[in-house]
Amino acid sequence: MAARERGIPASIYRPPQIAGHSVTGECKLDDLLPLMIRGCIQLGSAPSLGSLPLELMPVDFVSRSIVQLSRNPQLLGKPFNLVSQEPITWDQMFEVIRSSGYAIQQAPYREWLDMLRAAPLENSLLQMLPFFERLDDNLLKSVPIDSENTRQGLNSNPIPYVEPALVIQRCVDYFSRIEFIPRPLPRRAQVV
Repeated sequence: MAARERGIPASIYRPPQIAGHSVTGECKLDDLLPLMIRGCIQLGSAPSLGSLPLELMPVDFVSRSIVQLSRNPQLLGKPFNLVSQEPITWDQMFEVIRSSGYAIQQAPYREWLDMLRAAPLENSLLQMLPFFERLDDNLLKSVPIDSENTRQGLNSNPIPYVEPALVIQRCVDYFSRIEFIPRPLPRRAQVV
């Protein structure tokens, strides 16, 4: 914003939650989404947030969108909210994780927070406990996002669509493959 105020041409690109690569699932492992998935698997529980939409976009789609938008001189100086074509809900994301072979129960947020407070020190979410403790009901609500500039800017060459559940599945497969999370239990050995 300061650069723009000084006359330097600059655009603002606001990505949603960045997920792993649309094909390989590879991503930065110390980001919120991978740590949330890992920590909830370690805990065996995830907060139940119902139909709260989770705006996520594969990293390769984010980078392609920004490159495409930045190459159009007519769009210079505009803000761009990158949004997924179809968000996945929080509970749908954990259904994908459960269907991959991970026994995760869902609990009301405050109950889940108490479980996290009592978690072993190796739980990857403990480092973010102060963040989770500050969340209130207002921050857990969906707000409309104006993506008109992005839609118009990508209209001539839209980024392909990948089902959000498939993106989550590919991320979970990648996490398991590199042993970021334990291998899933065989179907017959799962405890429900």
